[in-house]
Amino acid sequence: MLFLSLCSAFVGFLAGAHHEGGAANLHDGARAHGADPQDETPEDALFLYDPAAHRAQAEMSASPEAYDPSLVLHAGAQWRAWLEFVPGAGDLLKVVRRGPDGAERTVAHLPADGSQRARPTLTACPGGTLWLTYESRDERHADWDIVARRLPEGDGGPRPLLLRTPGSHEVSHAAAGAPDGSLWVTAQRNGSRAPQVVVCRLADTDEVEAAWKDGPRWETLSSSSRGSWQPDLSVAPGGAVWAVWDAYDGQAFHVVARRFDGSVWCAPTAVAASSAFEARARVAHDSRGTTWVAWEEGGRGWGHPYRGNARLWNNSTEASGPLHRLRKVHLAALDPDGAVRHLERPLPLPSFERARGLPDRRDGGEGLGVFYERPALVVDGRDRPWVVYRHFFEQQIGGTDALVHHVEEGWRIDARCLEGAGWSPLIAFDVLQRDGNQRLSLAAAPDGLLAAWATGRTDRRKDPQPRGVAFGRIAHGGESGGSAPSLRPPVTVALPEPSPLPARRPTAEVGGKTFTLVYGDLHRHTDLSLCFPFFDGSLDDAYRYAIEVARLDFLGVTDHTRDIDRGAVQSQLWWRSIKNVTRHHTPGHFLPFFAFERSHRDTDHNVISLRDDVLADFPPPLPEFWATLTDGDTLTIPHSTPNAAGTPFNGKIWNYQDDALRPLLEVYQGFRDASSLAEAQVPLAKGYHLGLIASSDHLSTSASYACVWTEAAEREAVFRSLQARRTFGATAPMRLILRASERWMGEIVTVDGPLEITVEVDARAPLEVVELWVDGQVSERFEPAEGATSLEVVSTLPPPAAGSQTYTFVRVLRADGERAWSSPLWLRREP
Repeated sequence: MLFLSLCSAFVGFLAGAHHEGGAANLHDGARAHGADPQDETPEDALFLYDPAAHRAQAEMSASPEAYDPSLVLHAGAQWRAWLEFVPGAGDLLKVVRRGPDGAERTVAHLPADGSQRARPTLTACPGGTLWLTYESRDERHADWDIVARRLPEGDGGPRPLLLRTPGSHEVSHAAAGAPDGSLWVTAQRNGSRAPQVVVCRLADTDEVEAAWKDGPRWETLSSSSRGSWQPDLSVAPGGAVWAVWDAYDGQAFHVVARRFDGSVWCAPTAVAASSAFEARARVAHDSRGTTWVAWEEGGRGWGHPYRGNARLWNNSTEASGPLHRLRKVHLAALDPDGAVRHLERPLPLPSFERARGLPDRRDGGEGLGVFYERPALVVDGRDRPWVVYRHFFEQQIGGTDALVHHVEEGWRIDARCLEGAGWSPLIAFDVLQRDGNQRLSLAAAPDGLLAAWATGRTDRRKDPQPRGVAFGRIAHGGESGGSAPSLRPPVTVALPEPSPLPARRPTAEVGGKTFTLVYGDLHRHTDLSLCFPFFDGSLDDAYRYAIEVARLDFLGVTDHTRDIDRGAVQSQLWWRSIKNVTRHHTPGHFLPFFAFERSHRDTDHNVISLRDDVLADFPPPLPEFWATLTDGDTLTIPHSTPNAAGTPFNGKIWNYQDDALRPLLEVYQGFRDASSLAEAQVPLAKGYHLGLIASSDHLSTSASYACVWTEAAEREAVFRSLQARRTFGATAPMRLILRASERWMGEIVTVDGPLEITVEVDARAPLEVVELWVDGQVSERFEPAEGATSLEVVSTLPPPAAGSQTYTFVRVLRADGERAWSSPLWLRREP
C-alpha cells in the first residue's frame, strides 16, 4: 500500500515526540540594538559590509551538526524544525515547540537510521492546522519523495502522506497553507533531462489517503521544454495561489509566475526576463492581497563560455565570468494578470555605488564582487514586507591586480522592511552564513520576524566562527504597512520562448555495437573549496549550470578533500555532497558521480567513484591510497600539470604507474586556459596508458569537456567507458573518433604489420586542420576544404619495432580556436 513504508518509520517519529533527551537548547534572539561591529572593517579589507543601523543577536543550537532549519509561529508558540547529522547514521529530524514561557518540548523526532532527508518545513494554515513536510530518499527505489503530516498537540494523529512519483525526485519543495486548512505543496521534479515544477493540494488527510491509492495528484505548472527550478508559493487572503520559479530558455534563467484563481491555473507570466541570471524567487502576500515577489539577479552570460587567466584571475566582467561574480536582490508587486509593478524606491544596494567609486576598477568589472543574494520574504503582523538576504562586498574582484585567493569570511544576514513609502534602516544579524547551499528560513511575527539559518565551515582552517543553526528575532517598531508603498506603473514582461533543445546524443556503429557520445566534467569546484569560494558558486549553481547551460550528461564535483572536514567520510559536509548527487541523478539523463580532489601538491588527483564512502584525507602517499581502491569502482585522474607560473606542481605524479586506477589525464583545463599536451608526452613516452579529457577546475564554464563514447547513457556504463579510455577532451562539444577497424582509441592493439586507422571528425563549426600525432610528434596534417565542419580520413601506420609499442592520437583545431584531442591508440608488436 502507498503509505505502508512510512508507517514503521513514523513509529520512531512518534515514540520520540515527548522525550527531551538530546534536545537542543534554543532561545530567542534579542531585539535589534547597537551598531554592527563589521561596520568598522578597514576600507582596505578584502570583505566589506553595508553599514547597519542595528544589530540583531542570534542564539546557536546546542549541536554543531544541526542544519537545514525551518520555523513558524503557531498557536502562541514558536515551532522549530531542523536536521541533525549523526555520523554513521544520517539525518535525524526534530521538531521542537517553544512556548511563551520559554519552555521547550520535542514534538516530533524522526531518528537517524541511515536515511537521507532534506528541507523539513513547518507551515501553519490560517484555519489552525500545522503541517510538517520534508524530503526523504526511498533507498529501495532510489527516489526522493516528499512526506507530509499534520502535527497534533498530543499523541496519535493522522498517518503521514507519501507524495511519491515513481522514477523521479521531488525536491526543493515549498508549502503554503490555505484558509480552509488545506496545504499547497510545490516541488522541483527531477525525472527527465529538464527539471519541471509540480504542485498538489492536501485537504483532509483521510480524504487524501482514500483518493490517492494510485499516487499523489501532482499537476505540472511549468510549460517550458527547458528546465524549471526551485519553486515557491503563497496563498492570498482570498484563496488565490501564486507560484513562482525560475526557468532556463537556452540563454538565461528567468523568473516565472503563475496564478490559481480558485478553479484553474492561469497562463505563466514572466516577472524578470533579461540576459542576466535571474533566479531563486520567493513570494508572499499582505493582508490587502498584494502579491510580493523577491528574486536575485546575477551577471549576464551566466555559464556561457569563459576561461580563466592563470595567476591573475582578473579577466571577468559583468557580462562574462564565473558563476558567482555579482548578485542583486529585487522586490516587486504583481497584478492579478501577472503585470509587474516595481517600487519607486527599490531595495537599497549601496555597495554597488561604493564599488563603482573605487579606483583601479577595470572596464566592465565595476560591479563585480558585490553580493546581495538568496532573498527570503515574509510579511509581518503590521503588514510590512521584509526582505532578508545575504551580503558581502569582496572589493578586489573588480580590480586590476591579481586576485588574492584562499580567503573567505562569510555572508552577513541583512534585513529591511518596506514601511510606508520607504525602507527601514538596515538591520544585520551577528552570525554569518558560510556556504551557498546553507538554508535561511523566516517566520512572520507581530512586529517583525523570526529567522533561522544554517552556518559553519569545516575547511582546512581552524575556523573560530560557530557551526550549527542560528535562531534570531527582529522586533521593529517604525511605521506600519498600512499605507500602500509607491509602485511604478505595471509592466508586462514578455515570457521568452525557449530555444529548441539540442539534437539527440550522437551515436556511432563500431564492431556491430552502438555507442553513444556523452559530455561531462570531472573536475569542478564549488564554494565548499577554500580556493575561490567567492567565484565558484554553490553546489546548486554547479548542478543547474551542468544540467541546463553546459548540457552535460555527467558531472563530478571535486571539492578539496581537506576542505570537506579534512577528508572525514563521516562528516556532515560529505553527507550533504552525497545528497546532492542522489537528488540530481536521473538515470539515462544526468549522471553525477561521487567525487573529490585529493589535494596533495606533489601527486594531486581527482577521485571519481560509483561509491559514496571513498572520501579520504590526502596525507597517505599515492601508492598507499591506490592500495585501498580494490573493487574496481573508483578511478583517479591527475590534476592538470601545465606549469604556467614557472613553479613545480604535481611534480611526482609520473613517479608511479597504475593504468587501471589512473586511466586518464587532463589535456586541457579551462581554469588556466592551458593545454598540457606537451607534459602529457612524458608519461606516454614512458609507456603509461592514459586517455585524454578536458576539465574546468575553478571559475571556467562551458570551455572544457570530458567526452566519452559509451554503450549506454547510464552512470556505470559511462564509468566503465572512462576506465576503457574511450574518451577525448575538447574545449567545445564536438564528435571525434579514432579507431582501427573495431578497436577504439584507448585500446592497445597488437600488430605484426602496418595498421589502417580511421579518423572521423564533426567539429560543429569550420575546421582549420586535423593532426595525426605519433609518439609525440605530428605525423600527418589533414586540411579540409574551406568552411568544412567535418572530415573523415583513413591513414596507415607502420608497425613498431619488435618488442616495443607506439602511440598515436588526433588533435583537432577549429577555425575559431576551439580544440579537441583524442585518446591515444597504442600499437604493440611482440618480440
